[in-house]
Parts: sequence; structure tokens; C-alpha cells
Amino acid sequence: MNTQTSAKTEKPILYFDSGIGGIPYAVEAMRALPHESFVYLADRAGFPYGTKEPHEVIDFVFNAIDTAKAKLEPKAVVVACNTATEIAIHALRERHPDIPFIGTVPAIKPAAEQTKKGRIAVIATNRAITEPYLNRLAEQHAGNTKLLKIGASPLVSWIENLLLTAEPSERIAVLEPYIKEVRDFNADMLVLGCTHFLHLYKDFVTLAEP
Repeated sequence: MNTQTSAKTEKPILYFDSGIGGIPYAVEAMRALPHESFVYLADRAGFPYGTKEPHEVIDFVFNAIDTAKAKLEPKAVVVACNTATEIAIHALRERHPDIPFIGTVPAIKPAAEQTKKGRIAVIATNRAITEPYLNRLAEQHAGNTKLLKIGASPLVSWIENLLLTAEPSERIAVLEPYIKEVRDFNADMLVLGCTHFLHLYKDFVTLAEP
């Protein structure tokens, strides 16, 4: 029996984040699209985006994407960063109209559809929770719910720099103050509004369980 393996496409799909946040998403895409080529770009020079002013984020994102486009000629770009998406996705589409840009934003809509208490908590970077984009999402999809916005930029930096060597007890300890805010608010939905947080998804679930 002869077997053939389809050649991967020449132009890659680019996954972009300020750090390691987008890696789990890129891995899932690689599994779902095995014949595609992927490149992951972490803008460590600009990390963290979540503590910067919008114009600074745009400058870092433009520089990274402009350079990647010139070198890689990607067929599509996934902005695997909520902060960068909220601030720069529209500007990126205008700057590079020949490339599809796919963004990531906090999952407020499904949370609003599933909440039974009408109380949702969103944990994201300090910059992301102050952006008008997030307010528009809430107004459009969660107008009848109470929304708690939790800024957690220190958690993003902890994940980026310390997660790899952290003990399970340290992972739980770093999350406990944030989960306490969620419990005190009596939310029954918690939206992880930063791609870095997926690295601690199981720990979030463990702590958030009744």
C-alpha cells in the first residue's frame, strides 16, 4: 500500500503575542490544520503590553508585524493577545489590507448567554480592562448583567517568567487573591481575558469550583 503525505503550504499562518500566551492556541491550530505551516512570534522586546499606553502597544505591534510580514509573507495573522487585539486589530487591518487578521477578545458574549446569576467577572491586563473596546463588548452582549473587571497584569508577568518552575502550591497561591474578588462579587462566570491565563486554566477551575 502506498502512502502519501500532503506537502505543507508554503506561506505560514503567523501566531503573534507579546510572550507565551498564544502558544496553547497555536498548538490547537496545528492539530486541527496539520497541512498548514505555522510560525509563532513572541514580541519579548515589547512585553508586557498590558502595562503600556495604547500608542506604545501600537508601535510595538506594528514593528513586529511589519518585520514578520517582510520576512515570512504570512497568509494570515492570528493576534493571540487580547490587549493587542483591543488596541491594534483595526489599525493592523488598515495597514495590511492584503492579510487576514484574526483577533482574540474576552468571551463576554458566551458568558452572558450562560450566566444564571447575571454576574460576570472578567480578568485581563490592566490596559485591556480600561479599553473602550471591552466596554463596547459588554454593552453589546452583556447589557443586562453586572460586570466585574479585574486588572491582573502582575499575573501575566508571573506566568511569563515564573510559571515554568513554579510548584503547584505556588500556582494556587498566586491565583487566590483574584478568585477571592470573583467570589466576593458572587459571579458565576469568569472570563479569562488574557491568553496567558490559559496556562493556568486547570488551576482557575480548581479554585473556582463551589
